Amino acid sequence: MLLIPKLASTGAAVGTLFAEAAVCIYQAVKVRKEINTFKYFKNSIFFIISGLIMYFILKFIKLPIVNLILNLFIEIVIGIVLYVGIYFGCLIISKLFKNKFALIK
Repeated sequence: MLLIPKLASTGAAVGTLFAEAAVCIYQAVKVRKEINTFKYFKNSIFFIISGLIMYFILKFIKLPIVNLILNLFIEIVIGIVLYVGIYFGCLIISKLFKNKFALIK
């Protein structure tokens, strides 16, 4: 609520991000004795890698602004293709080198 008056929608997004992160951390701490949370985080590594690479590629793509809705649609399609391609690329690499990387076993 403190960020919204100064940063508008960006403040709301940042506040939501911190709130969701706090809930995620709290829940992970509470269930750590019942569920192997490290296993879940370890299995999420490819999703995190795919998302970060997709974000940085999309951040540096400069589309000519012809129509905002068309640009948004193009960015969404490019993002989907990048994310799926990178994710499956990570899976293939992990299968090829599964004995080499202890984290991916």
